[in-house]
Amino acid sequence: MFHLFLKFTKIKSPFILLIGFVSFMLVFESCKKEEPEVVDPNLSKYVVEKVKVLTTKGEDLNAQSTITKVNENESTVDAIVPDDGNDGKRFKIEFQYPSGITPVSVTPSVADSIDFSVAKTFTIKFTEAVSRKFTVNIIEQAPQAPVITAITITGAQQTVIEEDVRRISVRVAQGTSLTAITPKITLTPSTAIIVGGEKALDFTNPQAITVKNGGSSKTYSVKVEDYGFTKITKLMDRSLAASMRPGIFATKSETSIALDSKGEFAFVSYGDGIKKYNLATPSAEPTDLKTTYADGKNASFKILQNVGTVLLGCNNPWQAGDVVVSAWPSTGPSDSPVEVARIPLPSGGIIQNFHVKLEGANIIAYFVDRAPLRKSPKEDPVIYSVTIPLASVLAGQKVTAFTSNQKMNGLVTSGVGDGPNIELLPIPNSNEFFYNSGTSTPTILNSSFGSPAAFSGALVNGSSVGMKAFEHNRGKYIMWGVFSWSTNAANPKASKFVLLDVTKKGYRSSITEINSELANSKFTIWNDVQKIDVGLGGISGELGDYYCQTTFATTAAGKLRLACLSAQNGFVVYEVE
Repeated sequence: MFHLFLKFTKIKSPFILLIGFVSFMLVFESCKKEEPEVVDPNLSKYVVEKVKVLTTKGEDLNAQSTITKVNENESTVDAIVPDDGNDGKRFKIEFQYPSGITPVSVTPSVADSIDFSVAKTFTIKFTEAVSRKFTVNIIEQAPQAPVITAITITGAQQTVIEEDVRRISVRVAQGTSLTAITPKITLTPSTAIIVGGEKALDFTNPQAITVKNGGSSKTYSVKVEDYGFTKITKLMDRSLAASMRPGIFATKSETSIALDSKGEFAFVSYGDGIKKYNLATPSAEPTDLKTTYADGKNASFKILQNVGTVLLGCNNPWQAGDVVVSAWPSTGPSDSPVEVARIPLPSGGIIQNFHVKLEGANIIAYFVDRAPLRKSPKEDPVIYSVTIPLASVLAGQKVTAFTSNQKMNGLVTSGVGDGPNIELLPIPNSNEFFYNSGTSTPTILNSSFGSPAAFSGALVNGSSVGMKAFEHNRGKYIMWGVFSWSTNAANPKASKFVLLDVTKKGYRSSITEINSELANSKFTIWNDVQKIDVGLGGISGELGDYYCQTTFATTAAGKLRLACLSAQNGFVVYEVE
């Protein structure tokens, strides 16, 4: 048997003792079971998703930031911001992280603004074991100019943005309050802002709205205006198209129409007199107005006009000789007319205008003689005016002389040519006139008749007469009848009833193609022309009685009533709101 005997001996050297202890520990550790190192399994969550760049005052510059990964622990950030126009590149930045991630620290601190004249490297410590470096380079670029691409206002029925002149026009329904409107504005680019933000504004007058993108800004003039008429009701239709006209008009056509001051009655002149219609009972037969003076002579009534409570009639102004104006001081069917004006004309005069307006206690009547245009070479037409005191009408007194005659200088040289008719219409509460010569270009004139401002196109390839000018609901309107020489039963919509709002944008713009087909009895906007389109139908007849006439009145309830007559075709009366 083999026996192992251990014999302990005294170790005399300390160094030998140390070596033995170390050896023992190494052997002991090598004999332990190996354990794996603990590592975060989702290192991808420790990232920066976006870098937000702000001004030194904390305003967000909506930077377009691009983050590029260099390696697992390093990334670069290029942040493009609009040039603020200031020297230096001091900005504040904010690092944005995935949801639930909050870093332990960011070095250097981003609590204050930093000079980014050169790129800055930030160390973000996500945990004690995980850190990332992000080198941020902020690039200033000249900003894209801000543009208002859309503006939305509740109830808006038409919006026009004129970017070239930075002007915006918005039309809203009649009666809309303009004192506290908050427009919703759409801008490009996405970094653009509204200076002062979206807020309620008083659009009783145009408002300036400034938009900004970095150092680039624009100011727009925004005007919100009453659209005008939003509802139309037909009160009376005596057109051939409706087959409602009395049989007498089959052989003797109407020549003119007028309403009384409150729009309660319509007066229609025809070959033998004037018929009075009660608009409250449109199906009832009309009554006849007395058309002879107290001495038994026939009054002038072919062309009718109304001023306040006075009904005026004129003899056929499409002829030479004296122009005679009659008046009915009230609208009763038994009231006798009185002669209030007689204007002698030079030999060969061609009067093709009879319009009136009320100025204080006087009626001012206007007539245009186009005879000079018929001469060779053509000359400017002449305007005659006469002042008729209302007191003279009530007293049955006549005005024995016209007030003035004045040549309308500059019309021929400006290209305003001759037409089948000529009208000069005074615009209410202004020193302007609307001049229409039928087939040629309509023109705006001032009281001196100099420097005419012409529309860019003719009204129609036909003729338009019977114009009226009036004010209603903060707007000024001109209306007229339009007819074509080809009007007949096969073309019932060749006659039109047109409204032009001269207070709206572009009223001196082109208003060609006025005869374009539109839905009957509806207001329509076309090149800023607001119109009622009425098919009057009928057949052509005697050329001298072949034209349109219009009239208007405001009811006691403040509603507007409009009427249009087309000779040989009939007439219609509407109420609009």
